[in-house]
Amino acid sequence: MSEDASALHLPLAKVTNFTVNLINDPRFRIENLMESTAEYFCAFCGEANTTFIDFSAGTQQSYIEDCQVCCRPNILYIRVDEDTLDVEIDTDYQE
Repeated sequence: MSEDASALHLPLAKVTNFTVNLINDPRFRIENLMESTAEYFCAFCGEANTTFIDFSAGTQQSYIEDCQVCCRPNILYIRVDEDTLDVEIDTDYQE
């Protein structure tokens, strides 16, 4: 094997070891990275919107998201059922 080929092989081995370490790291387990989408209705215009739900953020979440139709800010109050992962979203006006 030439010196150039040997130099190319070492970085690949390091990447492989890094990948294995990521798989074993609890911060990167699938249950900590799960995301889904859910629908909510804009508090202003009433139109349906889709938002991402990050299950790793807990069973009760709230944040502000602009309506995809009228662009006005909605406060989203999100509840996730721990057993079924069903999502309920209530919206309120953000003035």
